[in-house]
Amino acid sequence: MKGCVFITPQDAAYGFALTGFQQVISGRETVLVDLEKIVLKGSSGLVLIDERLLSDKVSRRIEVIEKHWEGAIVILPEPGTERIEPGKRDFGMQLIARVLGYQMKLS
Repeated sequence: MKGCVFITPQDAAYGFALTGFQQVISGRETVLVDLEKIVLKGSSGLVLIDERLLSDKVSRRIEVIEKHWEGAIVILPEPGTERIEPGKRDFGMQLIARVLGYQMKLS
């Protein structure tokens, strides 16, 4: 599997990098440029983007990029907003399902 990259705002600096993942610090104005660089580089197959960086325009462009790219893009929920309810799919379960789908997409 190719690597994965987290794109986060400045307030999450080093959060994922400390755990050994590649992390790109971005802003609402530069997130698309950063995403397109990652996609063109081709070394990553999974990109996780903090939802605080998204606007409607960015979300629509991400959908287009993902349709034409062999990798997967996952939107990370804003920290502290995810409520875990018994019996419902949480973000972790959604992420695992998405990564498994990505693996099947490559096969």
